Amino acid sequence: MGEAARRLTDGRGVDHVIELGGPDTLPQSITASRVSGHISLIGTVTGVSGMAPTGMRMVKQVRLQGLIVGNRRQQQEMVCAIDATGLKPIIHAKQN
Repeated sequence: MGEAARRLTDGRGVDHVIELGGPDTLPQSITASRVSGHISLIGTVTGVSGMAPTGMRMVKQVRLQGLIVGNRRQQQEMVCAIDATGLKPIIHAKQN
């Protein structure tokens, strides 16, 4: 998956990765990230502990930030607010 993201960005890598898996998928997120990219760790589906690919993070100069997300009710309220305002995320935008 990380290599696919790099191909889609002509080898540059993505600016921001939302990491849901945790230790088992973190290497893919680092591969997908651009140099000095940002990874937001909001899930630990594959577990709460494991090997952290320190060397990969250093080479890519990736910023990894753990985030605590809200509960189910808060998520439902957020989805309602997004629907009500028509907010649309930017998934991809080319910069000149």
